Amino acid sequence: MSETILAHADRLQAIGCYCNGTNQVDLRAAERKSVAVFNAPHANTRSVAELVIGLCVLVEMIHRDLDEILRYYPDYSETHQQHIGEMTGLAPETILP
Repeated sequence: MSETILAHADRLQAIGCYCNGTNQVDLRAAERKSVAVFNAPHANTRSVAELVIGLCVLVEMIHRDLDEILRYYPDYSETHQQHIGEMTGLAPETILP
């Protein structure tokens, strides 16, 4: 990851490298931007990353489906919306259309 890329990554907080080392990251540029750079050579990081990405996709799909339900049934009560929020872990204000 070059200094040019890091310069455009305003909200980046950390870079995790799936490898034995961090030589593909400009460490000085990352340090100037206070971005943590780490690697996990003995961990199954790729599998964990794939799981996290899959779960993010799942949450988005659930959120989209709930949004469609709530738009289809505009009189859906706030109590039901609160219950859906508790089941999914989504805040009620993110469920309301």
